[in-house]
Amino acid sequence: MTAHCLTEVDHTIIKFTEKRSSFQVNNKNKRAVVRHKVDGCLITVGKKCDWLLVDKLTGNEIYIELKGSDVDVALKQLCASVDVLGQKGTKKFGYIVCTRSPISSPAIQKMQKAVMKSHYLNLRVRTVSHTEEIEQLL
Repeated sequence: MTAHCLTEVDHTIIKFTEKRSSFQVNNKNKRAVVRHKVDGCLITVGKKCDWLLVDKLTGNEIYIELKGSDVDVALKQLCASVDVLGQKGTKKFGYIVCTRSPISSPAIQKMQKAVMKSHYLNLRVRTVSHTEEIEQLL
């Protein structure tokens, strides 16, 4: 892996933004995590998500895709990134944060079940801006 693609951080707020979508991780206990730039850095060809956040202690992984409205494409990008970068035996979370969610809740639930079975990825689809407490994930 390329060193410039990784940044070790222990900030209380870790924020990811792209256009109108944003994802924020609150890290009040200042856990050591590694922020990976996936798109154009760790993976330069093919489908890939935007970011990967890895907890240094547990190795748990949080895949992040900031998208306009195409949830299907975003899901394919998350899965492709897990296929290339995912480590066995770790908890994996996938976040799709889109400017608007054009699909229904039942469709999202179906996606969540399928991706859990195929990639062991706990998928969460959120709209525009989302904040998560890191302790809830790790």
